[in-house]
Amino acid sequence: MKRKIIQQGNNSYTVTLPIKWVREQGLEDNEVEINEEDGRIVISIPEGAKKKGNFVRVNLGKYHPRTIKSILNGFYRKGFDKVTIGFESKEQLDQIKKSTRDLLGFEVVEEDEKHCVLQNIAEPSGEKYEAILRKVFLSIKEDSQEMLESWKKGTLKDTKKYEESKNLVDTYTNFCRRVILKDKIGGSKESYFNMILLSRLSLIYHSYYYLAKFISSKKKLKVNLEIMNIFSKCNEMFSLLMDAFYKQDLNILDKIAVMKENTFNSEIYPLLQRCKGEDNVILYHLGEAIRLIQLTSINNFSLIDYDAKGA
Repeated sequence: MKRKIIQQGNNSYTVTLPIKWVREQGLEDNEVEINEEDGRIVISIPEGAKKKGNFVRVNLGKYHPRTIKSILNGFYRKGFDKVTIGFESKEQLDQIKKSTRDLLGFEVVEEDEKHCVLQNIAEPSGEKYEAILRKVFLSIKEDSQEMLESWKKGTLKDTKKYEESKNLVDTYTNFCRRVILKDKIGGSKESYFNMILLSRLSLIYHSYYYLAKFISSKKKLKVNLEIMNIFSKCNEMFSLLMDAFYKQDLNILDKIAVMKENTFNSEIYPLLQRCKGEDNVILYHLGEAIRLIQLTSINNFSLIDYDAKGA
């Protein structure tokens, strides 16, 4: 963006800063660092500067519970530390409190009949990012395999455990997306791809959860061995995705692409044309999970350090 240089007296000039940036950084009554770098002026926040907590206000009107959750997730991910919320009913307040469970470190600290305040009181350090991201990968890998084994044994009856895990994965991925924006994880080139990674990991767990929920709801579900084999391949693809991410391995990413193509063309599509009823619902969820895994693997091509690999 362009800014006009304004002369101040005989010996100095001023340039205005974008108000949105100043407010987002909490710098209204603070100072900035100015450095010259190769013909450029770089304005940054001084190390150790005390920033005001970022805050925002919103009125919920008669919004749907899903919309309320999305609004709060958005504010959390953007790095706000305090959200003042106007609501119209006790049901909305209950939804606000329920949604807060997915916002790591946030609590309702004030409330009356028409307003409440969410505030960051115990957020973990951004240094936990890598550990929490690995925990997300492991939760999906371990739970998906457990779901398959339970289905084989006929013991996949109660999905309460997986619902709790799904909510925890949502909490963790929300936190990681917040840290990416606040701490600029990956810098200007990789932060966008890190955001996509976290979003898709959350969706992958959702696909597994709704698959397990459907299977557990059917008392007399016949086991189709061909579909169970696809479930096993889906899990294998996710394990490969995790390996590819942490090993920075292009060959594994290529293998995922081949597996996805072969599984759809040789197994899922033919089965969808032959099967009906409950089997097709299971195939739908498996197909969704496989597609999301493959899309995440495509994103991971942009997260590989090609210089380090000598590519």
